[in-house]
Amino acid sequence: MNKYRCPYCDQQSVSLLRKLILSPIVSYDCSACYEPISVPFKSTLLVVPSLLILFFGANYFSLRGVLTMLTLSLILTAYLHVKFVPLTKAKL
Repeated sequence: MNKYRCPYCDQQSVSLLRKLILSPIVSYDCSACYEPISVPFKSTLLVVPSLLILFFGANYFSLRGVLTMLTLSLILTAYLHVKFVPLTKAKL
């Protein structure tokens, strides 16, 4: 499983699943140096496409279409979160 580098100790100690769970509100202690890690607040904007599909797609598509688009947008959101959202030092 891929590991991501801690912004404090620069060791690969954050798993893929842990990075997906992180948010500006939810932090995680590095397993190597035990310092709190988080992601920037701007990362919450990645949820906007999924919300737009929920709010506007329901008016134009069937339930099956909305659920399909929602599933695809959540997969895309997870990919973008893993690929482009950096780990940062948590601000407590």
